Amino acid sequence: MGDVARPETLDAVTQDVDVVVSALQGGDDVIVHGQIALAEAAVRHGVRRFMPSDFAIDLLRAPPGAPQFEARKAADRVIDAMDLDVMHVLNGGFMDQMLNPAYPQLVDVEQGTVRYWGTGDEVFDLTTVDDTAAFAARLATDASAQPGIHTISGARVTFNGIARELEAVLGVTMRPTVWGDVDQLRAAIVAKGGSWDAAMEWYFLALLTTPPLEATADARDEGVHPIGLRPYLEGAYGRQAG
Repeated sequence: MGDVARPETLDAVTQDVDVVVSALQGGDDVIVHGQIALAEAAVRHGVRRFMPSDFAIDLLRAPPGAPQFEARKAADRVIDAMDLDVMHVLNGGFMDQMLNPAYPQLVDVEQGTVRYWGTGDEVFDLTTVDDTAAFAARLATDASAQPGIHTISGARVTFNGIARELEAVLGVTMRPTVWGDVDQLRAAIVAKGGSWDAAMEWYFLALLTTPPLEATADARDEGVHPIGLRPYLEGAYGRQAG
């Protein structure tokens, strides 16, 4: 078993391997130092393809400062310079985490509320974890796939659009609960010290201010057809009479 906190253990898990897919999560010790150590072990053993643990919005165009994205960008800069075919997967936000009915943080059907920062009209991409994983697996095993950035989007949405879709699916009225505008969101980040203590606020700022993914045809090219917003909501919340 390899442990990125113990780089000497990574040689055994990268021998006789064609592709390494990193799904690491954590702070700089894991995402930067641990992931670079994993990539270095991959190079030592002739691994040709490496997929870093990006799996997020467009990191390259995200606002500077978000610690979870800065860590990934720092690792990517080093890994991209290695003798590896590096493939970056960008998927927007995870639909089934942000809109999971079991965790009513942003969407609370019982209370009839959709909570957000901003105007509610900012556009962003969402994709489920399973669809992102299927896409990554297809890319990892597709010999014709090229290094670089690959994107997948199940739905291009706004918070107001999510509310309207929920109303259509469930026959209920969804009211907005607005925490503040983008300037107030930036102030909230500063008030929390601007680092990992403000990770959720940073994520919201990135979600609202990063342009949508530039291209989303890759998934179709790989034979992956990600679920859209309406069918996801229908499956997650079920149809209920109004």
